[in-house]
Amino acid sequence: MGIFSKNEAKEFKALSAYDSFLSNLLSADSYLSRKMFSARFDELGDIYQKLFLMQKENVLGEWCKKNSVDFKKLSLLMACYASTEEVVARHNQEYVERHLKEDASYLDDILQKDDPKIRLDEEQRKVVLADEDYTLVIAGAGAGKTTTIEAKVKYLVEKKGVDPSRVLIVSFTRKATQELKERFERIEIPAHIATFHSIGNSLIKESDDQKKRVVDRGFMYRVIEDYLTSKLTDEWFIKKILLFFASYLNMPFGADNTSLLFKTLSANENSTMRSDLTATLDEYRKQQTNKKITINEERVRSIDECRIANYLFINGIDYVYEPVYPYGFHDSIKPYCPDFLIKYQGQEIYLEHFGLSEEGTNNRFSKAEVERYKEHVNEKIKLHREHGTKLIYTFSSYKDGLDLIAHLDAELVKAGIEKNTKSSTEIYRQIVTKAQDKYFNKLILLICNFINRFKVNNFDANTKFDEWQFSTKNVRTKLFLEIASQCFHVYEARRMEEGAIDFEDMINDASNILDQCIRNHEMLPYDYILVDEYQDISLQRFDLCQKLSQASQAKIVAVGDDWQSIFRFSGAQI
Repeated sequence: MGIFSKNEAKEFKALSAYDSFLSNLLSADSYLSRKMFSARFDELGDIYQKLFLMQKENVLGEWCKKNSVDFKKLSLLMACYASTEEVVARHNQEYVERHLKEDASYLDDILQKDDPKIRLDEEQRKVVLADEDYTLVIAGAGAGKTTTIEAKVKYLVEKKGVDPSRVLIVSFTRKATQELKERFERIEIPAHIATFHSIGNSLIKESDDQKKRVVDRGFMYRVIEDYLTSKLTDEWFIKKILLFFASYLNMPFGADNTSLLFKTLSANENSTMRSDLTATLDEYRKQQTNKKITINEERVRSIDECRIANYLFINGIDYVYEPVYPYGFHDSIKPYCPDFLIKYQGQEIYLEHFGLSEEGTNNRFSKAEVERYKEHVNEKIKLHREHGTKLIYTFSSYKDGLDLIAHLDAELVKAGIEKNTKSSTEIYRQIVTKAQDKYFNKLILLICNFINRFKVNNFDANTKFDEWQFSTKNVRTKLFLEIASQCFHVYEARRMEEGAIDFEDMINDASNILDQCIRNHEMLPYDYILVDEYQDISLQRFDLCQKLSQASQAKIVAVGDDWQSIFRFSGAQI
């Protein structure tokens, strides 16, 4: 047929050698992890596939005759190869079941030195005995996940002869690692226990002689706050900030990661996005009033009051919200507080806003409630007349259909009050200089969270911002990316200028160091890496675990409860 060569009997020899190799592994009293046979198994993949296709096409018998190969024996060898994973799984199951009985008394008392009351259940014992390359253990709260790690390490050291210095145990917080250290001290196993960040810091120190200062999120916040404050005289940048406030006040501060944040920004379309700054400020004020908080950070009683306060502020009219009036009502001990007191060129003018229409109606109140409200209105007007104080007032709606702000403007003109409209720079300065202003502070927090997620994902700043800008047509998203990009580069420049490193850099830099170790075939001194509280893993920490394993050929055991993830704010992605 012309498809066979004289040398093709090597396929038979290879399968025969593999059969002997696998038989030796199966004869040993040990758990077989995939790495123990995968290299040989994978090497034979092409050979097996070739023979399998010949078998399928009914030409394998002819090939056997041509190459003096026993057809039945070859068929058995092929069946052996094809069933490797099934055979190994059965062997491992039998190994665990056998040692559950043989090591029962040892496992009963394995943590006697830590706590005599501890008794492993059957599932925990199976985890201790199993020895796969990668093991994920999922268990609920209080099920003994950390106890399982403790017992697993003790078994490896005492029964399998593993050097405890070649065991690395990783957790997420200093508190958790301290608890682990105390437990392992009690059972006298000197394993290496660390947080992800301390591992990263150790790797960096080993490869870099220059000592770097570790900075926290407060450092990032201050750098960005300083940068935004320094832009007070930059009209172009101020316009960008105000435009962002006006169009996107409901910012996704709890976004899990940068990609989700980006998608959220993109999904919130705004068909009326306008670049005219006056229109933008109008939109800003409208959005602000939804929560009844003024630009001056006053919490007022109604949306109408918020609109009035913002109008007075924007137009440079000095006011006090709800001042105590010098005179009270005869039948009340409670002080009377008009809505606003306007101070203008030595004058004091009170401003009341009544929640009624000019015709004295309100659909939200009953007829009796409206009548009582109208009585209070008349009492207030009468009180001001009695004491000779000037009062102007507005209603929630008017017969002529004009907005209450138009009527307020007319009343101010009648009172001789001139407007001195603030510029966008003044408004921005007001936002910035008020330390408690929620919009400015939340913008800084949003940018800090964005930078944190950006670094957790180890994105390349040289390409990612441009890629996102190109991929979206959403004006608001582009706007945020412009602001965030500038803040990111300013923060990174300041950090490097001060020779500092943040927690995200620790892991990213450590990951890069491990890449170099892998390329140079430099092996880390670990046989086992155990990860506690794995439900809080982020992509960044996952990559670090993977590279630690690659750089050491260590086996990984991770334990966690997917119902208990609490670190989503720091990028956890179960």
